[in-house]
Amino acid sequence: MPRSAVILPVRLPPALEELRRRRVPNARLGVPSHVTLLYPFVPADEIEPADVVRLRDRLQMQPPFAYRLERVGRWPDAIYLAPEPETSFDALAAALAADWPRYPLYGTGEPFAAHVTIAEPGSDETERAVVVVARAVLPAARRATQAVLLAETASGRWRIAERLLLGGEQAR
Repeated sequence: MPRSAVILPVRLPPALEELRRRRVPNARLGVPSHVTLLYPFVPADEIEPADVVRLRDRLQMQPPFAYRLERVGRWPDAIYLAPEPETSFDALAAALAADWPRYPLYGTGEPFAAHVTIAEPGSDETERAVVVVARAVLPAARRATQAVLLAETASGRWRIAERLLLGGEQAR
């Protein structure tokens, strides 16, 4: 069954984006750099127009916000950037989780932690490469203005199904 996700796209410095495309398998399948807000979401082939309207309405309640990419972190399965401050990400993810309780985060309901995956650990060399590149290009100031509904295709690739503006933003 094709999956879907609600993400907040993050523009990475080019050197980190290049590294991410080589080191994160779903990047090669069309998934942009992002903070996951809700995954899994409604199965892609079951998304109704009403779901998109609800998402759009929820996101209109969240004003655009500034954040910084400053710090590299590591979990057993990911090397990531932690956006700061996390409060706006946390509020948005919590609101979506409350609106769609049938779809707990990562299918398990694990606690939300805003992050942008840069690499899946494979070796100490991978982690060193991320740290070296990050030191050269961070900190990076960013502004969140939209979320994206991603849908998986039958071929396993991902596509942008909807761009959803945060409150107060004009379509571009």
